[in-house]
Amino acid sequence: MQYNTKINVGGYQLFFQTFGSGEPTVVFESGGECGADSLANLAQETQLFTRALIYDRAGLGQSDPAPRPRTIQSAVSDLHTLLHTARIPGPYLLVGHSFGGLILRLYAAQNLPEVAGLVLLDVPHPEQSLRELQLLPLPLSQEPAALRAFRRAITAEWMNPFHNREGFDKAASAAQITATGQLGDLPLIVITAGKDESEDGFPPEIASRLAEDWLAMQRELVGLSSNGTHLIAVESTHAIQDCQPELVVEVIRKLVEKLRS
Repeated sequence: MQYNTKINVGGYQLFFQTFGSGEPTVVFESGGECGADSLANLAQETQLFTRALIYDRAGLGQSDPAPRPRTIQSAVSDLHTLLHTARIPGPYLLVGHSFGGLILRLYAAQNLPEVAGLVLLDVPHPEQSLRELQLLPLPLSQEPAALRAFRRAITAEWMNPFHNREGFDKAASAAQITATGQLGDLPLIVITAGKDESEDGFPPEIASRLAEDWLAMQRELVGLSSNGTHLIAVESTHAIQDCQPELVVEVIRKLVEKLRS
């Protein structure tokens, strides 16, 4: 069964869809500036063995805009209100892509009793942009254009909440996440993309340094739980849900079966 509606979460409405039935409910969280449809393919497959939910965050897709700037805590509060006001039954198995995984990481930390597990799809460190800036060489007048553009983009991403379409304050959000600590023995699966996406003309030695740090940060994510697992999606770039959807669905299915047993 499929159900589509909007629900008031405190002055604005969020659009959501549920698919299928059964426990746990798999709650999908899309990447930055992406609506519910970016993970709809996973929800359609997941409904074959349990209930699935996708939704548009404030200001995306069919959802109303919210006051800006926002933080990840704002998004966590929205999701919590949506799930409980709409009476979506728990427990929740949370699956987040990219920036959406940061939202679910904070949600899990603040609501552990109602969370059955967490799956993170190529999710960045909360201080990703800051750490990347620290790894870059000092600006030079003759540096490659791709490097200059990258530095400008991640600087704006870190310092300007209105640089991203959702109006998230990334620095304030990072502080909220890092203050939460560990996740105990929560079942946690971190899936990392195995293919690089460096821009043409980007210095390969710097790209290699950033890739090594990215992998180190992925291992840090695994360490958030004493029950963490790390998988490499060897055929995927960042959008693992598009490159290897069958891998993600199989991970979800196995985790659902394990939780039920």
